[in-house]
Amino acid sequence: MSKLPKLREKMKQNNLDAIIVYDELNQHYLSDFAFTDGLLLITMNNAYLITDFRYYEMALNQADKGFFVTIEADRTTFIKQCFEKDTCKTVGFEGGFVSYELYKNYCNKYPDVDFVSIGDMIEQLRQLKSKEEIAKMQMAQDITDRAFSHILSILTPDMTELDVAVELEYAMRKGGAD
Repeated sequence: MSKLPKLREKMKQNNLDAIIVYDELNQHYLSDFAFTDGLLLITMNNAYLITDFRYYEMALNQADKGFFVTIEADRTTFIKQCFEKDTCKTVGFEGGFVSYELYKNYCNKYPDVDFVSIGDMIEQLRQLKSKEEIAKMQMAQDITDRAFSHILSILTPDMTELDVAVELEYAMRKGGAD
């Protein structure tokens, strides 16, 4: 289930026209896609997952369908165009995550935009679990329980810690873990 409506409601409450997300945990939470090179740009009207060529195909298949997945050689120009298209004057960023240098760079690159820290806005959203998230947590626990039961049934005194770890990971992955 898309988390964009909840985020946009928070954005509206905080008078934000857009948010730039760099924290990988927050990116994964919002887009349902884990990646290490890129960012999310979310406006009141559009959501962009900006990454590089390594993640493009996977992102198209796995990311929340509310995101437009794109590769941009010139991210600065692309972001500026997005700000202009959606008339973004106040943009939130993860103040506890983004470096001061990156903040200053954005202020210099986009002088018509006011950048403000969103504090722990996304983390607060992450704390409240949907029915789908609770079901995934239960499925993870079920996989873990089955894998642990399997380990108990094959455990012998001559097994090394590495043997147990490999067997446990195999059982969990075979059970559906990723």
